[in-house]
Amino acid sequence: MTQETEKKTGSGTKTMIVLNILLKVFVIRSKKEWSFLVNMCL
Repeated sequence: MTQETEKKTGSGTKTMIVLNILLKVFVIRSKKEWSFLVNMCL
């Protein structure tokens, strides 16, 4: 995954930021237990 992200630095970073924001919002809306599992996976 590191090589693919390095190749896509311009659009990759933007998409990662958007995904991180969506994940944060999803975690806030979801249960604490689910957010704990997401934190463990990430």
